[in-house]
Amino acid sequence: MRALVNKDEAAKDKLNSILKTPFGADAIGGFDGIMVYTDKPSPRLYSMGIDDGVVKAADIGKGEKESLEARFCELIPVAKRKIPLRNQVRIRITR
Repeated sequence: MRALVNKDEAAKDKLNSILKTPFGADAIGGFDGIMVYTDKPSPRLYSMGIDDGVVKAADIGKGEKESLEARFCELIPVAKRKIPLRNQVRIRITR
């Protein structure tokens, strides 16, 4: 969280390196980025993509589900890696 919330450059570099490390039985080539939620001092989402290292943040209205969904969609890191079809995961958000 230090990398995103506190904008710690050394922590951001380390996190970027960790996210690029292959993982799992199929050795998927790492993550495209990370998202962090914190509610202190107020509800907020942070994100960082591995290629640009830019930290984005957005406040979330307390108890507002629509606000959370909208902020999530705005901040989710862009998928830049080529993922083999057999390794793709489908995510469905329902209301």
